[in-house]
Amino acid sequence: MKRTIALLLICLGVAACSRHDSHHTRAELVIAQQHEPMSLNPALENGTSSMELGLLIFQYLVKFDDRGRLIGDAAVEPPTVRNGGISSDGLTITYRLRPGLRFSDGKPLTAGDCVWSIRAIQNPANNAQSRYGYDRVTAAEAPNPTTLVLHLRTPFAPLTTLVLAPQGFPILPRHVLQNEANFNHDAFSVAPVGSGPYVVIRWLHGDRLELRSNPFYWQGKPRIDRITLRFVADANTAISLLQTGEIDGYFDDQDLGNYPQLQQLPHTYISSYPINGVGAIIFNTADAATADPRVRHALAEALDISSLVAKTYRGAYSSRDAARGLFMWAYDPHAYPNIPYAPNDASKLLDAAGWRLGPSGVRGKDGRPLDIQLIIQAQTPGDQIIGNTIAAEERAVGVRVSIKQFNVTQFVAPAGMGGPVYGGHFQMALYPFLNGDDPDTTDQFACDRVPPNGYNKSRICDPAIDALLSAGRRTYDETARKTIYAAARALSRTSDRDAVSAPANRRVYGSIARTDDLVFRSVLERRALDAVAVTLLLNGAPAIAITRGDGIESVHRVASCVTDDEGRILEAIGTVDVPVFLRSTAKPFIAAAIVRAGVARQFGFDSREIAIVAGSHNGEPFHIDAVRSMLYKMNLPETALQCGPHLPYDEASAQALVRSGASPTAVHNNCSGKHAGILGLCLAMQAPLETYLERDHPAERAILAFCARICGIDISTMTMGVDGCGIPVFAVPLTVAATAFARLATLQRVDPDDAQALKTVREAMMAHPEYVGGTGEFDTDLMRVANGDVTAKSGAEGVHGLAAVRTGAGAVLKIIDGNGRAVPPATMELLRRTQMIGDAPLRALQSFAEPELRNRAGRVVGALRPLPEREAAAYDMLERQARALLEGERDIVANAANIAAFVYDELPDINWAGFYFMHDDGTLVLGPFGGKPACSRLAPGRGVCGAAATQRRTVVVDDVRAFADHIACDSASRSEIVVPFYEGERVRGVFDIDSPSVGRFSEADRRGIEALARVFSEAAYG
Repeated sequence: MKRTIALLLICLGVAACSRHDSHHTRAELVIAQQHEPMSLNPALENGTSSMELGLLIFQYLVKFDDRGRLIGDAAVEPPTVRNGGISSDGLTITYRLRPGLRFSDGKPLTAGDCVWSIRAIQNPANNAQSRYGYDRVTAAEAPNPTTLVLHLRTPFAPLTTLVLAPQGFPILPRHVLQNEANFNHDAFSVAPVGSGPYVVIRWLHGDRLELRSNPFYWQGKPRIDRITLRFVADANTAISLLQTGEIDGYFDDQDLGNYPQLQQLPHTYISSYPINGVGAIIFNTADAATADPRVRHALAEALDISSLVAKTYRGAYSSRDAARGLFMWAYDPHAYPNIPYAPNDASKLLDAAGWRLGPSGVRGKDGRPLDIQLIIQAQTPGDQIIGNTIAAEERAVGVRVSIKQFNVTQFVAPAGMGGPVYGGHFQMALYPFLNGDDPDTTDQFACDRVPPNGYNKSRICDPAIDALLSAGRRTYDETARKTIYAAARALSRTSDRDAVSAPANRRVYGSIARTDDLVFRSVLERRALDAVAVTLLLNGAPAIAITRGDGIESVHRVASCVTDDEGRILEAIGTVDVPVFLRSTAKPFIAAAIVRAGVARQFGFDSREIAIVAGSHNGEPFHIDAVRSMLYKMNLPETALQCGPHLPYDEASAQALVRSGASPTAVHNNCSGKHAGILGLCLAMQAPLETYLERDHPAERAILAFCARICGIDISTMTMGVDGCGIPVFAVPLTVAATAFARLATLQRVDPDDAQALKTVREAMMAHPEYVGGTGEFDTDLMRVANGDVTAKSGAEGVHGLAAVRTGAGAVLKIIDGNGRAVPPATMELLRRTQMIGDAPLRALQSFAEPELRNRAGRVVGALRPLPEREAAAYDMLERQARALLEGERDIVANAANIAAFVYDELPDINWAGFYFMHDDGTLVLGPFGGKPACSRLAPGRGVCGAAATQRRTVVVDDVRAFADHIACDSASRSEIVVPFYEGERVRGVFDIDSPSVGRFSEADRRGIEALARVFSEAAYG
């Protein structure tokens, strides 16, 4: 997926470029480039052909225009939330292809070719350089020849720049390749069939590639009939060819030491442009010599990058703000500082790491010299200058650097083909690279993207950064993504082995980057990540209102996620991809880990005792008896419990204990059942009892390993903390937690022994729900009336989990402010929406759906109630914002423009919002709007707008195709709402909003949009 960006020199003077003895005509363009590709199939290539040649020979769904904007290629336009191409939940992406597309052999290109191409990249038999983005697609469908529908596991913002896009391989011809076992060693790699503007005539290896114009290209046959790419490795030779007119241009993608000379060539234009890439010195974090972050940081501080860049590139590149090349529009220079040139500090770091300066001037440790091998590309003078300078500057701090050169084809080759970078056979590598067309850097820095699974060439792995990158991928909101990437960079900035910043490529191709661990590395404690994640990232929808009298006093926001046992999201509200501590919601899985180890069988725990291990009990007498029974069976005293004492949560039990004159002990703690179970696990494992709260205790490690297996994640990705009762507690995204509960429901997609343990715990909880909570507790009553349909478990700080046995789904919700009082009504609303339980159980639990609030005298003063019309609450806020937006402005056009832009930006799932103003003859004339160009004039009474104006009422059309007089200005529109606005009693026009979805506008939408129209009328006409 990498691109080669080059310095392009093109002759401008006719005399210079059209010599009489030239070997080409003016209908032919001859360009020299330094490096020859390995393959003309971009799916196999990691260099030139994946971009320049890819765009010449193939088509993509989308591409970038000359201003860096994503535009349609084979697709009419890029899919967005606004145009309906991205569904409201972010899980369905729809492309509309141009009709009549054809491959260069005349065969039609359809959505079926796109589906086949995606599946081919996903196929492990094909040696695709990376499957990043493609691995997020669970299904690709072609309902008709011009419609491609992709279904995703989770929302994935970078997808449109990755899947069948210039960063991520083109559309391949199904009719040519479908009968081949794979496309790895096919003739297609030498003479491919594409649908781009040019067709391969022949490839003379080591000399040239000849192309001719494609007569079937959708934009018409290109004006330049032939293009010849000559492979000229030596820069001086290429300059001579330019001077003699034998070539028309030169892609110089490596050696810019001759930049001043190039500037002096007559009749020559040098094109340089910013790109999303950097040059980088990569440290292999998996190699013993560079595994220590102090060594990597010292190696970086020893380098004077600004001088090195100036000397090597002679003004062609800049050495400032290189991180812009990684994060593009999301770049924040304040969150990404450079590491200064500081050789003295570098020496101190190496001393601290145990590398002492020897008599020869080379540092050593344990009898080994600090020898570092730097690999570079051969036949690239600029790299040689850099390499020699690095070796000299590192030697000044006592590090001996040797240089090994590889030809570019071998240098960038995949691991399976012996590539030293992707194979990890280096300690330092000089490797310029691009981050792709989205600020997401997952493929460069995520734990699961180490080659051959991606481009994480440094082998860095930091779960903290992974969590933030995950959050950045799952939202399509650019403002939120900027905040997330700034948080990720802030983590690395505050670390004592911080990321070394990379100087930017403001021109041409990124200059040299100085980087420790390649941009990201953090040693912050996980609690710091939690603070960043919760304060910056965790969000939810307004869901539960606290009423007092006739008013709303406060509102609790809720994030929730429902998945199946494969992790497919069935419903998602709010932020679902930021780690959340599950607290006691994890107890069913902790109990299952204990059962899995044979503890219940060894000590004869019955199903009530297993249920209390999974529960958070109220401290009622039968709860205390159960825990004491467990301790008796294990021959342990109550003092073995380290959870600490508190009064029973059950008020009657607490009062009885106080009246008896006794003090509460650890057995009264709501977590005492879990602690008793963990003590049993310690005994079964012959592990010490005294230290069972420690994270590295064998029992705790076994529990965390089990939980990670059920969640389907690596244990290293868990964010860790300490629970209120003292045991280690983990945080995972709601998507992961919901998947675990779905597996508790279905007992599928887990190890058979794990499944049996889950079943034992689930059955115990449903058989004895009173041991999971207690009298009057929500979980207890829910499981009691659900008749085996649901297993439920609450946790501190407003977390709740559900395993829906009947439907096979799992659900977890989080009250954003952590107030547990909102859990029952929020869960009841989720149960109602998802139909996890029937109507009768819902009616039986009605007191939990809208619990009353009473004062000290017992009088009802309010209630907790779900917001049945979240749209209404949202429109209340929109109305207040609109009034503030128009305050003090009387100009009608200005106010109409602001309201149209505001609504178009704020309302989900709409593709047009704007005004039509009524003239005296009844004609409606287009005013300010957001969206595609629209009909300029509408005749009196015509269309939905005309009907609303003449009938003086709001018109809502659920399906515009069923509206007899609908005027189709945008074929994507499927539903519409039109609201007239007035000056006094006179209709002055209409406010029109379209949606690409059928039935988009509800009664709440009608009332809300009418209110916004009134805000406009009041501001415009008084």
